[in-house]
Amino acid sequence: MGQERNRRSHRGLNRRLTQGSNPIMETTQSTAIKDSLLELFKENQQAIQGHSTPLVNRLRKHAIARFRDNGFPETHQENWRFTDLSPLLNTEYSFDFSNRSRNMDTDKIFTCEVYDLDTFSITLLNGWFVYKTAPLTKLPNGTIIGSLAKAMEVYPELIDRFYGKAARIEEYGLASLNTAFAQDGLFIYVPEGVKVEKPIQLINIVNEDKPVFFHPRHLVVAEKDARLTLVH
Repeated sequence: MGQERNRRSHRGLNRRLTQGSNPIMETTQSTAIKDSLLELFKENQQAIQGHSTPLVNRLRKHAIARFRDNGFPETHQENWRFTDLSPLLNTEYSFDFSNRSRNMDTDKIFTCEVYDLDTFSITLLNGWFVYKTAPLTKLPNGTIIGSLAKAMEVYPELIDRFYGKAARIEEYGLASLNTAFAQDGLFIYVPEGVKVEKPIQLINIVNEDKPVFFHPRHLVVAEKDARLTLVH
């Protein structure tokens, strides 16, 4: 996809809804935004799919169909009575399907203020995995830590075995939206019986001049009797 398309913005409807507003109005707003995201997915599908496994891309197609059916949760639904998404949906967002932040120096953006915190640090910048030496690290005990996008290339058998097993895309519109659009995130695999001694720290950095709409996806697998500590 071209650079201009990758940087496409979505402008929410000007109508702002208040708590207790008419559910029909909410449906009108969220449907318009849903249709915009469906079109965005269609236009950028090749870039979004990237190096994903065929199974993951089949799951994407199923997920976007479920999002088309379910849409965004709204306040007239019991589980979302007290969570109004309309201010978030009525916002202009930028989208990045090509990782244009890859050359940023995260050391100039973020410094951990917790002294003597001894962790295996993982950083995501604007939804993309950041690395200095390699996108994936395999420890001597078989533990794999790194980029989900890269893991799809290097360890497709692990991805296909575990990806999408926990996300309830049949029921939840936000889960289906994430499954459709997710390109990168954290991947951790700990083999059976392995204990990872050092905590793994996940650092999420957002560094944009305006709101950005991104969909990181984390896949953390601990086989039987495996142990790890994840700090987020």
